[in-house]
Amino acid sequence: MRLVYSRPVSGWVVVLLGTVLAPVGCRPAARDTAPAPVAPGHPSGEGSRVAFGGGRMSVTVPTGFGRADDGREGLELTPPGQHRILIWVSLTDMLGPEFPDDIGVRFVRDKAAALGLPTSEVGGKVFWVEAQPPDEDGSVTTRWVVGVENAVVLIAMAAQTDQRNAAVAQECAEKTIPLLIGSLRK
Repeated sequence: MRLVYSRPVSGWVVVLLGTVLAPVGCRPAARDTAPAPVAPGHPSGEGSRVAFGGGRMSVTVPTGFGRADDGREGLELTPPGQHRILIWVSLTDMLGPEFPDDIGVRFVRDKAAALGLPTSEVGGKVFWVEAQPPDEDGSVTTRWVVGVENAVVLIAMAAQTDQRNAAVAQECAEKTIPLLIGSLRK
């Protein structure tokens, strides 16, 4: 499986994001049974707006993806089919009104620079990516830390590394995740 850029994270970032990283794993998420309606504003032209983070942020979920609330203000997404892939979206930090409107974007840029990581931008959102080596059960977790205005969003994807999942995981990393990042709205 080919994954996007990989680099270790410093200890204090793990502490900052640790409460939201712990639940990521390859397990089936509850699926909606009704197909998602088309949302004209989504970059792919298909999907539905779904709120997370206590309603403070929303993302467009592609049609056919299963979705469930994770019980902690996050959102679990699974691609269509019987794949062992889980995408988790969570609002990791919503900073107060006393901070500049772009403090989330600044934080991501500054932290990436301190870690020596490159940043990318999609639709005004700045992010950096890290991939963990496979764990004992063969799953690989990749994380995207995204600055959206004055918020920081974590998108994590856990996938089994078997051949059946490789193409779907690669498509999620290269196409679906950028669409999710581009569709994030406060």
